[in-house]
Amino acid sequence: QAIYQLAQRLKWNKPDEFKNVVILMGGFHVSLNYLAALGAFVGGFGWQDILEDSGIFGKVAASNLVGGKPYSRCMDAHRAFYEALRIMLLESQEENLYIPTAMSKFWETYLRLFEICLAHQYAERAGKWDLYVQSLEAMIPLFFATSRLKYSKWLSVHVEEMKALPTTAPKVHEEFLKGNFVVRRTTRRFSSVSPDMALEQTLNKDVKNHGGIIGISNKDNARNKWFFTAHIKAAVDAELNAMIEKDEHKAGDWHHTDN
Repeated sequence: QAIYQLAQRLKWNKPDEFKNVVILMGGFHVSLNYLAALGAFVGGFGWQDILEDSGIFGKVAASNLVGGKPYSRCMDAHRAFYEALRIMLLESQEENLYIPTAMSKFWETYLRLFEICLAHQYAERAGKWDLYVQSLEAMIPLFFATSRLKYSKWLSVHVEEMKALPTTAPKVHEEFLKGNFVVRRTTRRFSSVSPDMALEQTLNKDVKNHGGIIGISNKDNARNKWFFTAHIKAAVDAELNAMIEKDEHKAGDWHHTDN
């Protein structure tokens, strides 16, 4: 959101220079913050206690999940809770035991809110542009409700710009409709990810070091050198890791045949 905000302000300040630029907000970070907002929504209604009592998560892990991290585990926790709650709701309705109380309506609201997150994930994995924009727009009310003002403000701006693409950037819109707003790192179906997640899985992962940027230097010149060469370091690290994995695989094959 912070980088999107800076880029958008730059585009607004220099409209002639960046009139052909279309800025996408990172879908992965939007989803991550939506999970944190969803955790804040249900956190005071026993969700964390349910996770702990289930025996699947410890106290610390359950507390972190309420905050939306780590992403994969948080999605798994919400998905398991969603499925259990949905089964309980259907069974109560089939047996005529369902009573519409304030608490039952609250958890039905949770079901609808998490379905938005599932729709967003599906839209990314399948490259469905219209569903992607619809899911982003559906996320905005929860950001407002949980006082996440930066995301509620800038996501609103982003959605309106994306909805205007057929007029402002028709060629870009055509490409997005083809699914070219996500990254496909494999040929498998339903494996696309948002550009910021792909960045986290590749370049950001390869350039990370112990202590982060603080472990390098606080001097401007040193930091600039690190940022300008980070992509080269990442490429070298990735190639080295691939060579090591290949050599280990060959060594494993030789050891197997040798015995």
